[in-house]
Amino acid sequence: MCDSYFTLTLLNIYYNETEYLHLVLENKEGRFHCYADEDDLLYEQRILENRKRTLEVYTKPIIIYDKPNFNKPLCETKYKAIVEKFITEYDKKWDDITQIIKVEEKIEANKLKVVNGRYQIKK
Repeated sequence: MCDSYFTLTLLNIYYNETEYLHLVLENKEGRFHCYADEDDLLYEQRILENRKRTLEVYTKPIIIYDKPNFNKPLCETKYKAIVEKFITEYDKKWDDITQIIKVEEKIEANKLKVVNGRYQIKK
C-alpha cells in the first residue's frame, strides 16, 4: 500500500457535459498517519478508515467561469492567462469552453503518473 497522497488543486475545463481537461494549479504531498496498535484485532480496519478520512475533501467545488463570463473579476485576473496557455496547447478556444470549475482532490500517490511534466490520474 502507498503511504503518501497528493492534495491537488485543479481547474476542470469543460467543453460539454462529458469532455473536460484537468489543469493542476497546485499539488502538495502528504503522508498517511495512523496510530493504531499493530496488535489490535481491528488494525487493518482502522488503517482503512484513516485513509478514507484522510482522503476526504473538505472544500466544495467552485464555478469560476460559466460561458461567456468569469463569475468575478478577480477570477478572470487570476486564471484567464493560465487557462489560455493551457487550452492553446490542446488546440481549443474560449468559444469551446462551457464551464470551468475549481476543485480539490486528494489522491494516493500510486494512482498518479506524470506525463510531460503534468500529473494525470492512472486509469
